[in-house]
Amino acid sequence: MNRVLRATGRMTRMELRLLRRDWALLFFGIGFPVVLLLLFANLPDMMDPIPGLDGLRAFDVVMAPIALSIALLIISLQLMPQQIVTVRERGILRRLSTTPAPRVGLLVANFAIGALISVLAVVAVLVGGALVHGLAPPRSLPAFLLVYLCAMVTTLSITMLIAGISRTANIANGIGSILLVPMMFLSGAMVPREDLPELVRQIGDLTPVGAVTQALRASWAGEALSLQPFLVMGVTVLLIWPIAIRFFRWE
Repeated sequence: MNRVLRATGRMTRMELRLLRRDWALLFFGIGFPVVLLLLFANLPDMMDPIPGLDGLRAFDVVMAPIALSIALLIISLQLMPQQIVTVRERGILRRLSTTPAPRVGLLVANFAIGALISVLAVVAVLVGGALVHGLAPPRSLPAFLLVYLCAMVTTLSITMLIAGISRTANIANGIGSILLVPMMFLSGAMVPREDLPELVRQIGDLTPVGAVTQALRASWAGEALSLQPFLVMGVTVLLIWPIAIRFFRWE
């Protein structure tokens, strides 16, 4: 066990060194959600208080959670899979495969990197939104932290599956792009959830990112959290992680 932990720690430090050289990953994972949020503020009625929510605006309880959901999607579907597969294409993983380094250690190391970028994205959205448009923080901070932790575990499990089965970075990018648009649509990131047909909303709530967005919105408004989003996220993780570990490619 100690050997596995040491190997995982070394791989995490290696990934951090690689991350410092990849400014595109850092910008799109951290800065792009803030830009989107500030653009959302220009949409009609975004800054008007919502009746019954003690002054909270759609900008606070709708657009901020959507910006974070988009950040998680970009990180998990576009950026991190390409990062992992590019490392493989450079032959680094082939050299690691000749060492005692466990496959699960590499996946955990990359999960830690993705989680770090996701946390920085939250901080950037909260600070940027507050400074420019007075973004209200989540009404229920413990609930928000719980939801976001579950959201990171869920979306980054998809990262590991894409990276595990993709032979090249182009394939990883293609799979991520194919998944990105429907997930954004079903989660309400492209069209407000309230404007979607009832059947589409129900389908969206059963997708990982739809569940994430629904739970984030509830925690931001201080509403009671439903069990359904956590069930959807839990099933996603239990289904995907074993497959990602089983089919991960070293070469």
